[in-house]
Amino acid sequence: MNMNFAEIWQKYRKIITYLMCSVASALVESGIGWILLHTIPVDIVITNMMAIGAGAVVHYFLTTLFVFKVKNSGASVLVYAITFGLGVLLQSAVISFFYWILADMNEVIRYILSKGLSLAIPVVVIYYVRSKLNERLKRKEIGADE
Repeated sequence: MNMNFAEIWQKYRKIITYLMCSVASALVESGIGWILLHTIPVDIVITNMMAIGAGAVVHYFLTTLFVFKVKNSGASVLVYAITFGLGVLLQSAVISFFYWILADMNEVIRYILSKGLSLAIPVVVIYYVRSKLNERLKRKEIGADE
């Protein structure tokens, strides 16, 4: 089962692009968080929430344009907002579950594993949910254009 890069890209193009958009928005989020933390006298939680909001906006536009290719509309924003909220809840549930399951491990390893899983699992789940919802949205857009 040897696949070359072109075959891998063809088969997994959407999820690879989604992951690249996620990395790009995470970098923007981190940069904005750093800048806000060092320019405005506000608690780190507040600056982090502002940065998360900015990263979510960037992620929405990138994934709408390059992955799901749906029109920028109230419906596409609603799909994103609902799945964003679902992702935050899922991330919290996953990190809590694994942090509890791994209670006997070294604290640093325990956190790294829990945090890693809380990032990886929701990315896959939310990608799948967004993909299905955006496919439905795209079908409705095509039907409305005719």
